[in-house]
Amino acid sequence: YVPFKVDNIGDFIRAFRGLDVKGYSVTIPHKESVVNHLDAIDPMAKKIGAVNTIVNRGGQLVGFNTDCEAAIKVLITVHPHLNLPPPPFSPSVRGTGGGIQGDNEYFPGGWVED
Repeated sequence: YVPFKVDNIGDFIRAFRGLDVKGYSVTIPHKESVVNHLDAIDPMAKKIGAVNTIVNRGGQLVGFNTDCEAAIKVLITVHPHLNLPPPPFSPSVRGTGGGIQGDNEYFPGGWVED
């Protein structure tokens, strides 16, 4: 894992497109802006409007959002006593970043609070 300081996501994607790198992790503040610079977006990431993982598939950069799935696993694993129903269900969601946007798509009855 090698971190990069990225000032302009478009310039970064153009510069690294040709390298033999299998994937990238995307963090704030680029989770939403990187969407416009990729070749394809997973349907859930497209619906969420944010990407946290980029996979290089033969030179085609494909964006995914794994934040949502991770949030579900944490809720179910850490809080089994809550007896959560199968998704989708409606928790209270706090925050407005790219990760929270994914949770709001997965929990359609949830809401965002700043």
